[in-house]
Amino acid sequence: MAGQGYEDLPDLYIIFICPFEIFDGLRHIYTFRNFCREDRNLAMDDGATKVFLSTKGKLDDVPPDVKAFLDYVDGIASEDSFVRELEEEISRVKQLEQERVSYMTYEMKIAEERNEGRKEGRIEGRKEGRKEGRKEGRIEAILGGVRSLMKKRGWAASDAMDMLDVTPEDRAAIASML
Repeated sequence: MAGQGYEDLPDLYIIFICPFEIFDGLRHIYTFRNFCREDRNLAMDDGATKVFLSTKGKLDDVPPDVKAFLDYVDGIASEDSFVRELEEEISRVKQLEQERVSYMTYEMKIAEERNEGRKEGRIEGRKEGRKEGRKEGRIEAILGGVRSLMKKRGWAASDAMDMLDVTPEDRAAIASML
């Protein structure tokens, strides 16, 4: 927290796991702490430690379980209990990742299908709208003709519709509009 002293900070470990030779190539482990360049006896006691682990070390400088872990990182099978537990956890996480990817793929497929459905719906809606518009336009034209005959000739609506060969289905629509 702001205002707290360095002595209140927890220790910090930064660990690098390297599947290649590092530094002089001899060790499996290299541990660094902050020291003053001018006076190596003066250490920065900030609790920060950097640990570099190399799978390619040649010395016998790490415990057997750490060596088994480094071998595992390097692709060498091990019967070590920690390594087996780690391998099981990695398998579990990979399975979860596969399920997550599968679920995301499924959701993406649903979204694609939904978008395709919307597109098809718009196309179908436009077709229906045009069809409806043509029908309304035709009815309006017939209605104009019927009104004209009724006004100019004094005919009854049914006689005007007979004269214009109006279909029975259109007759009902025109009659309701008159």
